[in-house]
Amino acid sequence: MSVLEKIEEIFGNPEKFSPENMERLVQETLHFFGDLKVKLESKDEQVRTQALETSEALKEKLEEQALVLCKSIGMDPKALEDFVSDPSQFTSEEWSTMQQTKDEMQAFKAELGIKLNSEALKAPKRKKPKTVKEWIVG
Repeated sequence: MSVLEKIEEIFGNPEKFSPENMERLVQETLHFFGDLKVKLESKDEQVRTQALETSEALKEKLEEQALVLCKSIGMDPKALEDFVSDPSQFTSEEWSTMQQTKDEMQAFKAELGIKLNSEALKAPKRKKPKTVKEWIVG
């Protein structure tokens, strides 16, 4: 089962929405990001492109499910963000795990941003078309 399918299963089925399942999902998602990182470093442009498409699909699915979660618990995204940013809402172990996961995801995001801006992933630049004057004069 892919990470995208697991996200759908956990968020789509209230009985499966538990701290243990969420922690497992987060760990599997981080593993998935590790695999994406390797693919993004591939010399094969097709592998890199597929990895970027997969990461975009995962991002969209997570954003979609976050909105579903907010709606189901009656919170707007900002209120949910405030809640999960408050360490008093969690045990010290839960908070530590969340912070570690957050740090790992931020590191991946930063590295992905660097890769997206690297020359290896940029499309070749097109030459600026000559103006009529340049074309005639040469």
